[in-house]
Amino acid sequence: MSVVNQTYKNLEIILVDDGSPDNCPKMCDLWAEKDSRIRVIHKENGGLSSARNAGLDAMRGEFVGFVDSDDYISPEMYGRLYDLIKSYDADLSICGHIKVDEAGNNLFNNNDSQPLIKVYSCEEVLSAFINYEFSWLSGYFGVSVNKLYCRKIFDSIRFPEGFLHEDDLTVHYILGACKRAVVTNEIFYFYLQREGSIMSQAMKSAFNPDHFNICVKIYKERSNYLTSQGMPELAERVLFKLYAMWANDLRKINYLQFRKKLNKSLLESISMLMKSKHKLRAVKLLIRLSRSVFRPYI
Repeated sequence: MSVVNQTYKNLEIILVDDGSPDNCPKMCDLWAEKDSRIRVIHKENGGLSSARNAGLDAMRGEFVGFVDSDDYISPEMYGRLYDLIKSYDADLSICGHIKVDEAGNNLFNNNDSQPLIKVYSCEEVLSAFINYEFSWLSGYFGVSVNKLYCRKIFDSIRFPEGFLHEDDLTVHYILGACKRAVVTNEIFYFYLQREGSIMSQAMKSAFNPDHFNICVKIYKERSNYLTSQGMPELAERVLFKLYAMWANDLRKINYLQFRKKLNKSLLESISMLMKSKHKLRAVKLLIRLSRSVFRPYI
């Protein structure tokens, strides 16, 4: 287990058995017998967010990180992230991550040859996340697993249960709770992309209206949050991305086929755009929608 083998030894390791039907519960208990730092939580299946929340509720340490069960991390990861938090008086440290297949091969060429460190204030880190300020940071902010957090960040934040994309529904609240964040492009986290996994199939599948509706919910919550924090320009940027998502997908799908599942999201999107400076884009969206609706009859 890559967490047990960390060079930073002062760890509290919480293994959450989320109602696993296989041999996982027994394996967790065996690890706890071997290593006094390990505690095991056995619970009914509730999904990834429920498992993370159970760990957050049980933790006793000052800092926290998350490692998904199929993934692995470099032995230096938490020691390095801890040093960055201390060196830069930060609430959050972030490292690079790559997706690998079951043979350990890098699936995407996102490894940077030149080591870089970037320090952000609260507003700066939100801006970098929304605007993809630097290409090497584009995938760093939106996931939860490549980070070390000060515990206080989660005083009033938990992962939403019952949703896919729980990271996207939470990340803006987490970044907004930081007084300072530090990012390194050193690769310490390895995300295993299994053939046939949920995410793997989602990437290959055709248009999914349920996935689309979740994305609209994410954009809506993110825009409202940024507005409430006095960051209207970033909120407007989120709404532009919302328009771009609609415009892109309406070119590819027959809206009539999905209208029952998409109508609520469409009305919410149009309403948000009409109340912003993107009124013209809302009109363009309606025009694109009309083309999609009448395409079968032309």
